[in-house]
Amino acid sequence: MKTYQTRSSMPEKLGGTPDRLIRLPEVVDRIGFKKSNIYRLIQEDKFPRPVKIGCRASAWKESEIQAWINECEAQSNRKGEKK
Repeated sequence: MKTYQTRSSMPEKLGGTPDRLIRLPEVVDRIGFKKSNIYRLIQEDKFPRPVKIGCRASAWKESEIQAWINECEAQSNRKGEKK
């Protein structure tokens, strides 16, 4: 699986970590949604937007996908606590 880094995602000089860019197949594997559902959620502003990495290529910031997954888990836990 290819991963990409852009200049803007390179680590800071004082010890930051780079943000990997992941392509659609890896996003699908991580969240378990089909690509049509992912793009529908993007249109509804309920999922992170990809960044363009070429004229016909896009990728997502790994940290944004992980934050989205964490938020889904937190919402699920909050719903479970209310019952």
